[in-house]
Amino acid sequence: MNNISKKQYENYFTAGELASMFGISKQSLLYYDKIHLLSPDFISENGYRHYSITQYLDLEIIVNLRSLDIPINDIQDYLNNRSREKLDEIFRKKDRACADIIRENERIRGSISVITDKLNEDRKELRNQVFIRSYPPRYLKINPLAEKDSGKDRIVLFARASHKNLHNRSLLEKQQGWVITQEDFFSGHCSNTSTGFFFFLNGPVKNHHVESSGPEQNTSDKPTVHENQAEARSKKYYILTLPESLYCEMTFDGTFYEKADEISRKIQQQLEKYKLKPAGDVFVLPVTNHWFTQNQQDYVTKLFFQVTS
Repeated sequence: MNNISKKQYENYFTAGELASMFGISKQSLLYYDKIHLLSPDFISENGYRHYSITQYLDLEIIVNLRSLDIPINDIQDYLNNRSREKLDEIFRKKDRACADIIRENERIRGSISVITDKLNEDRKELRNQVFIRSYPPRYLKINPLAEKDSGKDRIVLFARASHKNLHNRSLLEKQQGWVITQEDFFSGHCSNTSTGFFFFLNGPVKNHHVESSGPEQNTSDKPTVHENQAEARSKKYYILTLPESLYCEMTFDGTFYEKADEISRKIQQQLEKYKLKPAGDVFVLPVTNHWFTQNQQDYVTKLFFQVTS
């Protein structure tokens, strides 16, 4: 390159000059050279990189397309195959990608809104009081557990089920909890051994419907709520519809493990007072747990179950 005259040098840009003109770093130019997107026209004996007018024009395309976050591969392809049609194809492809990002961000915003509303609702819950309330139908996905499952086995099964589709719904949005049998809870010496774990669903799921019967549905030829739930526990998972009915619920300070028998006695007294009976399993839902505090003394737990007269 020694045959290039001083006058000819004046028609070239150094890497520093070119980078300054476009507001990019010299490292960007080195990277573009490394990936063969834009290489200098020549390198002088003193190691300076020199770019021509043509490469200036190419860099103009590169920098402007990168400002739209067009992928490097698409830019490289475009520099070798330039046309209005090709540019339109690149923009339409990027527009579809942007639409996907917008949809995903809207999904995330929707999840955050649901979680925030639930957290605000939880703060308003009165604690350590027994309530009898009417609820519309609610839907749970329940994964049964076997008595032989160890503590580690239960955590593994829970993790696999709860973390499986985190890209669709976050764990906080799902609202997950544990299932305790009615007999165990009211035994006076609750073992705290859950028969399964559950997640709230947004609505009914077709083809996987285990309908629990409300008191008005109980007839001699239909299974009771309790029988439905006991039969369903033998399955890998099942969808349980909690019917529109009365439910007993209580939100209390502490963990279910520590408070089970105390809470059981308190609830039993209230049920006897109102002449109500439990119908089916007890659902235990953490309200404040390791997500919100490292101190188990600050945990808050909620439980609920259907009742009949």
